[in-house]
Amino acid sequence: LSLISYLICYRLEWESTSWTGQDGLGQFLEALLKRDEKQFFQALGWISKQSWYVTSTSCQGMQPALTHFSKAHNLLNHYIQDEIGHHKFMEQVFEELNLDKDDFPVSEGTKWLLKAHERTGVISPLAFSAMINLFEAAYYEGQDPISRVIKLSSQPRAAQGYDLHYKINQEHRHCDMPLQLANFLAPQTYVHAALTLGLFELTLNFLDSIEKNLAKTFQI
Repeated sequence: LSLISYLICYRLEWESTSWTGQDGLGQFLEALLKRDEKQFFQALGWISKQSWYVTSTSCQGMQPALTHFSKAHNLLNHYIQDEIGHHKFMEQVFEELNLDKDDFPVSEGTKWLLKAHERTGVISPLAFSAMINLFEAAYYEGQDPISRVIKLSSQPRAAQGYDLHYKINQEHRHCDMPLQLANFLAPQTYVHAALTLGLFELTLNFLDSIEKNLAKTFQI
């Protein structure tokens, strides 16, 4: 529990000085929208495809943890059931923008992230619990940052999918899930703690670089 709490605080401190934490993605999207709305919608399509893949794949990927983290079976099963169908929110975004989600690729990095989390469900309940924090908001602000920018465009209705997803996660307090899972953990070995810390820090930097590379792709 102490390590999970530390990692959550570490994420908050790290993001406060990083491109991600300083709303780099939101600023990039807003600048792109002002420059070329058509390109903005293309960038939004790519982002939404990554979110669609995560929300349509993660529930299946968490299934092994039900067996290997059996002490938390009931809580974890409730969380999985709560997540089922969230990909439909992203499909709503594509529909409102008249975009075909199949026109956008799933990045190798996004695939790796899901595979890594699935593997931790088998080998390390501690790392598995910590990584859930990276799939959820560390805390919830007034509105989803991507939704905020979409509402500035000519297609503000496309923000509804992001708003609904954000609202459910906020009301169901998904940000608390790592700490709730940690309550079922026994004292951990150094090896599991080191694996968790290393994977957590790697993923933070990895997610930050994905957003930066997207901005470079559109030359912002």
